[in-house]
Amino acid sequence: MTRTSKYGNMPADLNLMATVKGDAGTYKVWGVDWINHRVLLDRAGLEWHDIAKVAILAAGEAAALASKADAPELTPTALHGYALDYYRESGQCPTVSQAAEHYGVAKQRIIDTCDDYRGAGYLKPATGIRTGSGMASIKRKGDYLIEAY
Repeated sequence: MTRTSKYGNMPADLNLMATVKGDAGTYKVWGVDWINHRVLLDRAGLEWHDIAKVAILAAGEAAALASKADAPELTPTALHGYALDYYRESGQCPTVSQAAEHYGVAKQRIIDTCDDYRGAGYLKPATGIRTGSGMASIKRKGDYLIEAY
């Protein structure tokens, strides 16, 4: 009969990812050697790395990091093109939240990028609406529409 560990047992599948200092990649963690302060990573084959040079990420953090790496670069011209294409496809302007999710950045950065646009055309966040019966303002920045033409 096996005895129960005082500190718990390592799971069979760690489900962890790691980044190495000085390297842009994300690698699967295969094991941790706590005595010698090393981490076993699948990086062009299995390699031991000093734990001080490794940042261990949970699976959700690694997925978020990967999605940010896959996101297109945010420039005023690129945002203008995204807003125009979004309008052509859906018939409505994208919100600041949708653009922030597309580019993997904060909502305030989308608003600042709109302010930086100096190209031909127009790119501004709409902070309110006007109808035949009156006007209204949008309270949350994430709900602002990005108008482009």
